[in-house]
Amino acid sequence: MFARLYCASGRENLCDEPLFTGYTRDGGFASHAGADAAYAFPLPDDGDPVALAPLLCAGLIGWRSLVATGSARTVGIYGFGAVAREAGAALST
Repeated sequence: MFARLYCASGRENLCDEPLFTGYTRDGGFASHAGADAAYAFPLPDDGDPVALAPLLCAGLIGWRSLVATGSARTVGIYGFGAVAREAGAALST
C-alpha cells in the first residue's frame, strides 16, 4: 500500500515499481533518449565531458534532494560520496 503512495507522490526511490532508463525502460546508450523532465536538466553543447560527468547522476540526485528541502534554512547531509559533495557545493554558493 505505502509503496504505491510513494510512486504516486514522486518518491521513486521508495517505490516498489520504479522505472529506470536502461533497465526497466529502453535507452541509456542511444544517441537520443526520452526522459521525465523532473529528472533531467539541459547541459551546454560545448561543455567539457569530464566537468559535466558528476552532474549526470550524483548532481541530479543531490539537486533533487535540495529541491525537496523547500525553504529550509538549515540542511543536514549525511553519508558520503559524490552526492554529498555535489549537494555541499550547491549549498555553499
